[in-house]
Amino acid sequence: MKLTGAQFKEFDERGFLRLPSLHSSDAIQALIQRVRDIMAGRIQYEGMFFQLESNRETTTFQGPSSDYRKIKDLEYDPLFLDFIQHRAFSQMAARYIGPEVSCMRAMVMNKPASSQSVVPWHQDISEDWAMSRPPAFTIWTALDPATVDNGCLRVVVGSHQEGKIGTGHTLSETGLDAYVEKGEVEYIELTPGESIIFHNALLHGSGPNNTAHSRLAMTICLMDSATKHTRTGKRYPVIFGEYALTQESIRNLASIPGHVYD
Repeated sequence: MKLTGAQFKEFDERGFLRLPSLHSSDAIQALIQRVRDIMAGRIQYEGMFFQLESNRETTTFQGPSSDYRKIKDLEYDPLFLDFIQHRAFSQMAARYIGPEVSCMRAMVMNKPASSQSVVPWHQDISEDWAMSRPPAFTIWTALDPATVDNGCLRVVVGSHQEGKIGTGHTLSETGLDAYVEKGEVEYIELTPGESIIFHNALLHGSGPNNTAHSRLAMTICLMDSATKHTRTGKRYPVIFGEYALTQESIRNLASIPGHVYD
């Protein structure tokens, strides 16, 4: 798939772009199975970031569980790296970032069945992130069906044009009113494999999962590879460019490098 000028214009004006599935249903099922294997401990990567829904203080594997809400560092898994480096994502990166592109985070976000956890309205350009420059855009891909009932992504259309709001992170429902007047709230329901690419200044969030089934999604946050973590001086994993991760380079890793993000 090659992105068009009309699609770039849509992204510029609305702050996001919907994409049809770029992979076969078998490929998406393989990613879902890989997530299940990682959660169950059947596949393990030393140093991978885990966060339990029931205990958000943990950042390491705590034993087999379907209760993990976040698993990061997936750019070091061969199936996920192949997904991340799709041509359409490369096109977006080349247009909005440049030839050398890093990944702030590549993670699975899981809303377990009947989870009442809500992600409040926010932007992904927080001053609390110790980064030398903000990330550019995020790719959010449904692995399971994403619906209003199970907590799909919701966005304020065009809100990226406001730039950073406050500290660039969470915004209360009351504080949201001024921005909703300028742009409608849209609920992004997706079938497995479909994606939304959104500007990191776009206001977004998600509701609870009111169903008996989990909701898995993959997110990839991309930025200029010159970006550094301001406290450690570390750079982030390169996805596109001269020093990009390859299947061979990740296969040779004994463990995942230390986390760059907070």
